[in-house]
Amino acid sequence: MTSLFPTTVETKFYSADVRMGLVPDSTVRLPTLLGDVSVGFDGPLPAPGIIVDAQLRKDVTEAFAGRTPTPAQFQPSPAELDTAARAGLTGVAWRFVLGFALTAGALLVARRAWRNPRASLVTAAGALALSLVAPALAGYVTYHERHIGEVRTTSLLSMARNDLSILTDLEKRTSESSRYITSVLALSSALQTKYAPRSTAAPTALRVMFVSDIHGTNQYALMRDIIRSERVDVVVDAGDLINFGSVREAEAAGIFRSIERLGVPYLFVRGNHDATSATDTALLDRMSKVPNVVTLQPNSRLYTKVTMAGVTFGGFNDRRFYGDGDPKDKSIHSGARKHFLSTWKDNEVPAPDVVVSHEPGAVEDGFEDDQLLISGHTHTPHRDGNWMTVGTFTGGGLFGARLAQGAEKGTEVQTQAYSFDIAEFDTGCSLTTMRRYTFTGILQGRPELQSTNVLSGRQFVPEAADDRQCAGPVEPVTVPVRGE
Repeated sequence: MTSLFPTTVETKFYSADVRMGLVPDSTVRLPTLLGDVSVGFDGPLPAPGIIVDAQLRKDVTEAFAGRTPTPAQFQPSPAELDTAARAGLTGVAWRFVLGFALTAGALLVARRAWRNPRASLVTAAGALALSLVAPALAGYVTYHERHIGEVRTTSLLSMARNDLSILTDLEKRTSESSRYITSVLALSSALQTKYAPRSTAAPTALRVMFVSDIHGTNQYALMRDIIRSERVDVVVDAGDLINFGSVREAEAAGIFRSIERLGVPYLFVRGNHDATSATDTALLDRMSKVPNVVTLQPNSRLYTKVTMAGVTFGGFNDRRFYGDGDPKDKSIHSGARKHFLSTWKDNEVPAPDVVVSHEPGAVEDGFEDDQLLISGHTHTPHRDGNWMTVGTFTGGGLFGARLAQGAEKGTEVQTQAYSFDIAEFDTGCSLTTMRRYTFTGILQGRPELQSTNVLSGRQFVPEAADDRQCAGPVEPVTVPVRGE
């Protein structure tokens, strides 16, 4: 019923046909030729999916004939989006109920002609009522803005949110195709701005970029461009800066000089490729000489607490090293974790908001639910509660070509996509959003953004206590935390 007779909603420039999807995935999808926008909801019940087929209104297309429109002209306002969303959901709901009533009526009439019509009538009515109530209730409790958990865009639409300047050339043309592209990108940008999940309405105090597994590939020029366009305040690197544990490798690639030119603080923990023995601190010592670098564990007995705009960071190094055969002994990570936790506790230093390690298994227990746990190593982005692995920023460099066949879970595997994450903390010290960017073509010098995922901060950690305040300068304040 909702497909045969879709609900039509309109804004000043757009019209859209709204219908139900077949899969109960609690997602609203807006497909376009340039990519898709999807808004995922994390309500208490799985709700029927919603599909929105949007297009420019015909009268608008005619009105712009011979003129060059701009993205600002096409963007619908938040009020327009609210009105359209309510009208679309209401229309779909009524069509669903009407379709259900017609189907139920036809089935009940057929059942009545069968043997034992009364029992058949009661059974059919009960079953059909349940099939109506379940999806209707799920849709009613799930499709609210407070339940928005993720906004995802793909292909060209991923560029629209922060870089509408990609339309510069399009705005100089007057063809129907450029007008369509301009309007679709403008609509995508408005949807992401309106529905990007945030835990609170407080202003942003700190933007953190998470990277990992550089593996000797100097792509810091691209990172610097991202830092500027995304207004990043600090970069956190989860390790494996190089391949073979040799400082010369990084020197030859110009990595230290490039990190210094980023223009923001760079927090670092050592990975298993960043040393040649368990006691090798050559890379850590060299990194400590880069003015904007802070090593979160300078040596085996010393940690660094970093505070930026009220948000605190801490972390510990991987005790493995290049050439150790990648032992699967979990006690290696357990010992590193226990030493980190006991040192902070013994020094009566409050636990950091963000804990960084290279190996995911090193942060598998012992931490609080309100701590954001960051790791790398696997080259594959992943999330599980308050723990997140960061994908490789450079495809793993030489090690990105390692074959995946036979690789055990948690080990380095072949990587085709590159990714990084940007977290936003508000002035109440709460994690509001986590944006994951995935792209390809970096080694060929032609980086191409594939998709952007926007996750609500509450999916990682709960909101911070009401008495906390995060604001002020973002320059890092460091405090040594010494252990035995």
